[in-house]
Amino acid sequence: MEIRRFTLIMMLTGCFAAAAPAQKKELTLGVDAHSSFYDMSFAPIELGLDVGYGFTNWLKAGLRIEQSIALMEEGDARTFAKNNTAGAFACFEMLHFNTCALSLKASGGASLKSDDWKYVYYDGYLCLSKRKGDLGTNVGIGVRYYDSRSEFMDNKLRGYLSIGVSYTL
Repeated sequence: MEIRRFTLIMMLTGCFAAAAPAQKKELTLGVDAHSSFYDMSFAPIELGLDVGYGFTNWLKAGLRIEQSIALMEEGDARTFAKNNTAGAFACFEMLHFNTCALSLKASGGASLKSDDWKYVYYDGYLCLSKRKGDLGTNVGIGVRYYDSRSEFMDNKLRGYLSIGVSYTL
């Protein structure tokens, strides 16, 4: 039992020691749009705002707010659902080359009080970013799982394309 505790403490200390020289400590703002790219019976578009904090040169986390508009077809009926969502994200920059970076981002959140479709989402996203000074642009591809909380809509899994910009404060 004591060996496990000692090993855990040593591993955590090693993680903090490895991260200490790479501390970034910067605030970032990002705006992006995600659009589904197949199966038009469910076609969501999410416009999002990220407020993140860079802990190290390769790890960032923060809050995400979205406005979602979705076209849904169930049988012969077509409906639109508008939602506001709030959640959190974590971003791991896997590769750096020149002014570009390849990142893996995971996020999750839930629709806020709404009369339309209620859901919780889980998201995975691969992003290529290019920075010039404090401004960055990004493009990516991702997959999102919608865990429906409404009787009229089933759970959905969708791929999406994304484009966005970010600013480092």
